Amino acid sequence: MQHKHIYGYPIHITVMLAWVILCLCNGPAYSENKPKIHPPNNEGSDHLEEKQAAVHHIDDYATDRIEKDEHITAVPTDPNQYASAQQQIHPQVLRQAVKDSKFHHTKAAELIDKKQGLEHSEPWQIVMRQAELAARSKDYDMAEGLYGHAFLLGPPEEAHKKGYLELAKMYEESDELSKMAAVYEKFTLRFKNDPRLAQIYMRLGHLYREMGAYKMAISRFYNVLNVTLKIDASGIDSYKEISLQAQRDIADTYFIMGNFEEAEKFYKRLLFLNLDSNDKMHVLYKTNYLNYLQKEYSACAAGLEEFLKLYPHSRFAPESHFMLANAFNELNQPREAVRQVLKLLKKRANIAPEDMELWQYWRKKTANRLAEQFYKHGDFLSAIKIYQAMAPLSRNPSWQWPVIYRIGLCFERLYMYPKAQEAYSLIASGKEWEDINFTMSPTLTSLKDMASWRLEHLEWSTSTKTRMKEILEIAEQQAAVTRMLNEESGDTAPTVHN
Repeated sequence: MQHKHIYGYPIHITVMLAWVILCLCNGPAYSENKPKIHPPNNEGSDHLEEKQAAVHHIDDYATDRIEKDEHITAVPTDPNQYASAQQQIHPQVLRQAVKDSKFHHTKAAELIDKKQGLEHSEPWQIVMRQAELAARSKDYDMAEGLYGHAFLLGPPEEAHKKGYLELAKMYEESDELSKMAAVYEKFTLRFKNDPRLAQIYMRLGHLYREMGAYKMAISRFYNVLNVTLKIDASGIDSYKEISLQAQRDIADTYFIMGNFEEAEKFYKRLLFLNLDSNDKMHVLYKTNYLNYLQKEYSACAAGLEEFLKLYPHSRFAPESHFMLANAFNELNQPREAVRQVLKLLKKRANIAPEDMELWQYWRKKTANRLAEQFYKHGDFLSAIKIYQAMAPLSRNPSWQWPVIYRIGLCFERLYMYPKAQEAYSLIASGKEWEDINFTMSPTLTSLKDMASWRLEHLEWSTSTKTRMKEILEIAEQQAAVTRMLNEESGDTAPTVHN
């Protein structure tokens, strides 16, 4: 099923980006473009009474708690309450106030200040603290509204920045990536000289790439480069690393998009730069991977052999062995392909413990793929070499029995019936695995039945051939005796003359 595209993007990505743009234009709950909230003063009597009631509700509740000294100094067991050592506003009242835009900031600030003994606390500080408490308690809807009110109350620039970043972090925790992107976009538009701008553009690029908006991601990575170009000489060293990362991310994004030509162009540019060991390893690996994907097997084989000399135990090494073995196979060099597989299967030293699972995955995948290809093309000797080397990778019957069964088939195709019978007997008896606790799955049961059947077939075939040989030998002996008796009696076969 093909997805519809709008302006080059799949429709679901287009809808998501439209939401981000809408947030930037109109602003979500945290938009500063909304009118500031003031106490009701000149509205109709019904609305005035309703809003005054809401304000009195807050006043009464807070005053009651102050008079009774019911502040909470420990983490509450009630999830509907948000605790700070010295302050608290009832969450249900705040939630309703935020929902209806009736929160009387000034009065709430006065009440909390009275409790804390503060003289000059600003309303935005009170609301910002409550937003932080709500976010920590994972009441994200309430926190979003509170942050929005705090921004409307005119916090100073540094507090405004801090609030934006905390709101973005909250959206990340709640897995609302499109809202997170919108907050960062507003940050870049409002604070164009902030020293963290390059990092924020980088985070935006990664976000868009994660969401599948690759063109937007590349645009933000270019924004990183543009920011780093504007800094003075004194700060160049601090931005060098992030600039290199942005260039690498541009190449990686083109790679993910399948635009191999552009990706290769950027990777080759990076190789001319003064890269550290890890960056150089990454770029060389991706360059060789591109050759492999584009079926340039000669260049791929040469590049990967050099790569494995430089980084024999890196996290990219096992997959490099896989690509190299397949490249040699495509170049009709089966011996080199088998050699690479065996090197991968036997390599054990100097591998980091955390990478062992990765190596094991590529050992199994490489050996399985190459052995199957050799078997399919009738190169049974090469297949047997790989199967015999891969069998010890795990003692679990779910791994070893299919491998041993394949070994039996290879020997059978080579007319080495005793060896084939030996392989099938191992599976049919199962004695080698009596010390292992394993579940006899339907697959293993079927495999054991097939091995038993082939074993019986070979035994029957061998005995039949032996019997036929004996019969033929007896018949030959009888014919020889008949000829000898005829010669002794003087009987000769008639001669035919032309």
